[in-house]
This record gives sequence, C-alpha cells and structure tokens, in this order.
Amino acid sequence: MAQKKKEGKDEVVLTEWQKRNVEFLKRKKKEAEEKEKLQQKLQAEKRAQFQQHLNKGETEEKQVEEKAQSSSKKKRPSQKTKEKKRVKPKQKKSLSKKQKAWRKASPVVVLSLAVLLFSLFLISPYSKKKVIQVEGLTHALEEDVLTQSGIADSDYFFSLLFQPGPYEQAIEQGNMWVKKAVINYKFPNIFTIKLTEYDVVGYMQTDAGYQPILENGKHAAAVNSTELPDNYLIINLENEEDIQTLVKTFADMDKELISNIRSVDLASTAATADLLSLTMYDGNIVRVPLSEIKVKLPYYSKIKSTLSEPSIIDMEVGLYATTAALEETRDAENDEPVSSDDDGANAEASEAENTEGQEEAAQEEGNESQEIPDQPDSEAETAQ
Repeated sequence: MAQKKKEGKDEVVLTEWQKRNVEFLKRKKKEAEEKEKLQQKLQAEKRAQFQQHLNKGETEEKQVEEKAQSSSKKKRPSQKTKEKKRVKPKQKKSLSKKQKAWRKASPVVVLSLAVLLFSLFLISPYSKKKVIQVEGLTHALEEDVLTQSGIADSDYFFSLLFQPGPYEQAIEQGNMWVKKAVINYKFPNIFTIKLTEYDVVGYMQTDAGYQPILENGKHAAAVNSTELPDNYLIINLENEEDIQTLVKTFADMDKELISNIRSVDLASTAATADLLSLTMYDGNIVRVPLSEIKVKLPYYSKIKSTLSEPSIIDMEVGLYATTAALEETRDAENDEPVSSDDDGANAEASEAENTEGQEEAAQEEGNESQEIPDQPDSEAETAQ
C-alpha cells in the first residue's frame, strides 16, 4: 500500500501556470535576499563613516583645548611681574626751566605778535584802501554825495567800518534830496552807500524854469519843461509858509488823489483867507481851505463818480457841486437889482437839481467821519 502511495505522489504533474508561478516566487525570494544584503552592507558603511567623523571631532577638540591652554599660559603674567608693575607707578615727566618759562610767556608773545601785525597793517597803504559805491540815486549826483559824505582817501579802513554814523549824517544834512543814507560793508574793502530820496510833491513856475518842491518843503534847482514828468503838480502860491504847510499835508495823503491835481492856486475870500482852488486832471475844480484840506479833500474821490459834467466842488462852507455857467449866472444876478426875472429862479432850481445827488453822497461820507452842513444852508450862506 505504501509503495502505491509513493508512486501516486511521483505521478503528480504541474501545469504550465503553476511552473511559472513557482519560478516567479523563487525569483522574488532571491531579490529580497539580495536587497537585505545590500541594506546591511550600506548600514555597515554608514556606521564606519560616522565613527570616523566622531574620532576626527574628538581629535580636533583636543587640539583646540591644547592650543587654548598653551596661549593662556603665555598670556598669564607671572606674579613677580604683577608685583613689579604695582610697585612702579607712572612718573610724570618734569618740565625744564625753559619749558616752564615758555609756557608763562606764550600769551604775552601771542598778544605782542597780534599788536605788531595790526600796527604793520595800519602803517601800510592797505589800511586806507577803500572802494565806495552809491546806490539809490534818482535826482542826487554821485559826486555830490561822495563829497558831502566827508570820506577822504586818508581815512582809515576801520574808521568807516566801525563808525559810519558821522558820514551818514553828513550826507543827510548836506544833500537836500537825501532822506536817509546807510553805509553797508562788504568783504574785503567795499562800502556801499544806500540812499533814500525825498519825493517831489510839486513844481513852482519861475523865470528860470520849473522849480521842484520836495516833500520836506525844500526847493531844488529849476529844471526845463522837457525834464518834467507826464503828470505834475504846479503850485502857484507866494507865501512860503503856505507852501510848506501844503507840501507836508500832501506828503501824508493818498498818492493817487494827489497825482490827479494839476495845479493849486490861491482863491481867498473875505470869509476864508486860506481858500485854495485845485484844478484836477479830470476837468473838475475843487475849492477847499488849506487848514481843512486833509479832512475834506478825500471826499472828492466819492463825489466825482456822481458828476455827469466838469463841475466845481465847493468845500469852503459845507460841501456842494455846481458848474461855471451857474456861477456866472448867480454872479450876474447878485450885481442886478433885487427885482429880477424868472430866469434866475429857474437857474437856481436847475442848480439844486444838479447838485442833489452830490450832496447826498458827501453827507453819507461825512456822517462816518464828521458832520457836514446840509445843502440849503450852504447855498443860503453863499448867496448871502
């Protein structure tokens, strides 16, 4: 029976697929064994390399420690040298007698040298060399300013630098055109005289020409008509005191208003001795007392805008506007007997209608600064 079983076993035949499967399994087994061997080999090599790195690091650390110990031993001074250093303090170098004497004498020597150099500079011609310039000239002459300043070639440089006041005053007092003089210094030796001149307020017509009148009231040398500006003021007054008062008053008033005045004439009456007649460039005439010109004349700027024709603005008593034709008619009526025709009444009525608007404008302006009489009162007074 046993033999039969053995024979049955030997007779087992594998299929083609089973044979391939058996071969595949054997191949896989071999590959796995080879992989394990390779991994073991790599691990062994890595361990060997790591061990080598450890050994190198230990040797390097030992070498560094040995070097540090050797250097510290070299740096550490011995106790004997420390004691020597402690025992021997630093000794200050003692100065010699010459050095001590020089230290004491050095301030005196430096000061003496400075004085010597300054004295040499004063003796030299460079101490008197000056370059003088003049700026701000309009009417004054440069030669006159330099002469009136009193600056001489022999004057020292420092006298003009530190004391310019006397020279400035000499220019202001000596030249009628100069209002203010200032001397400025610029390195190295340049001095500039800056001038501020007086304005010309008006001109007086004389036989020699037109004589300028400055804002300080002084009269300059006469000039020709070709030298006059486009718009200029002619002052036809004889009393010097009145001229001085008028000029100083105009100097403090609005420049635009004053530039509109062509001429100033005396028009005194029995009631007002200082009454002036101002002829304007716009064709109007203003009558105003000299003593009240600063207060009343500014009203003209508002009144002229209401005028439709050249008129006469009377500011002698109150304030009203009229025309030359109406004034001639009134003067003629005053010369005739009291029983006059209806034309005079009509003229007065037309004058009142013409000046009604101007009187209202003047009254509005007058309420702000001062009280101005009404139109009827002023006309009544002038009629009387």
